[in-house]
Amino acid sequence: MKLPIALTITLMTQLGSSSAWAQPPTNDERAIHAEIDRLEDEKADNASLGGPITIMAIGGGALAIGTGIALSYATLQSANNIVAYDDLSYQQSYTGGIVVGAVTATIGAGMVLGGGFWLRSRIRKRKKYNRQIESLERELEYSNFEVRFTPVITQTFQGAAIHGTF
Repeated sequence: MKLPIALTITLMTQLGSSSAWAQPPTNDERAIHAEIDRLEDEKADNASLGGPITIMAIGGGALAIGTGIALSYATLQSANNIVAYDDLSYQQSYTGGIVVGAVTATIGAGMVLGGGFWLRSRIRKRKKYNRQIESLERELEYSNFEVRFTPVITQTFQGAAIHGTF
């Protein structure tokens, strides 16, 4: 004679979260959410990428403009040397343009380089924040894991057999 007995066993563990049987958030989960929010705000304040990217963009523009000015005046000066004007005021004005262009290009190159180093340090900071946030999110994901198992116990001639599904 077989006698099926169905039982529902609910196991609560600290391994994960199942949306099918989600529980209301506990104080620990609220604290984890608050810590994640705090880290997100701190990351936005201390490790934003806007400043370095802006410095690099402005520096790139200054580099391009300065190079263009210096090359333009250098071309004009070389053309002036070919024509061989006797008036030195033309040559001095061309030299001034080359110097202004070279200084502008050098400042732009410095801004691009400095912005690149600043960007690299900000990315490293962001990675630290991201690792902390991901760790807390995993902890939150696994904080309220619920498993349901429905075993069926069947009596046999040798004893009892237990089988079921999750």
